[in-house]
Amino acid sequence: MNISGQRKRKKLPQIYFGWWTVIAGGITALWSAGYYHYGFSALLVPISSELGLSRAAASIPSAIGRLEGGIEAPVSGLITDRFGPKVIAVFGAIVVSISLALMYTVNSQWSFYIVWGVMLGLAYNIASTIPVNTAIANWFVRMRGRALGAKMAIAGLSGVITLPIVAYLIETQGWRIACLTGGIIMFCIPVPLLWFGLKRYRPERYGLLPDGTKTDANDLGSEHTID
Repeated sequence: MNISGQRKRKKLPQIYFGWWTVIAGGITALWSAGYYHYGFSALLVPISSELGLSRAAASIPSAIGRLEGGIEAPVSGLITDRFGPKVIAVFGAIVVSISLALMYTVNSQWSFYIVWGVMLGLAYNIASTIPVNTAIANWFVRMRGRALGAKMAIAGLSGVITLPIVAYLIETQGWRIACLTGGIIMFCIPVPLLWFGLKRYRPERYGLLPDGTKTDANDLGSEHTID
């Protein structure tokens, strides 16, 4: 029975590690974009009402984030090349979780601008874009478009998954608890997914080939020896 069970286990198909990178990046973008992009429309009214801001003034943090995205993209690319996508993406996701949690304490216009506009805007761009896309591009060549498209498809579910959750939390618990909850979930799910789902180096470093192409080195198990 044991020998038969071992033979059956050996026949089970192994998922190429690059697809775990796609899943981790997609879920991270799904949750963070669900707050930063889609959720902001639901948060705008209660935040502006409580802080006494006009709609125009309350929309400034979103503009700050878009400006940061254009400025920090080259820098993000450089540090990703230097330290690898794993460390940078995880760092960004942690700052996203901290920023959302800090929204619970926001009580002025400027603190709102700093936390949502500066901190969250910068961290969202780091956690969800260049480092993750770099990691996917490292692990896929022939199927790179398919992999990046799959990541974007998962992220695109933000509007139908994350936004209703944000809206429900705002309605039942208030916008502060909604943001705090988002930060806690970000830390408990996307952060570990990025830590375990991204690698610092290209697949060749782990005895693999891009796109999951079969090679004799696959049986060496070396992919578990280097982070």
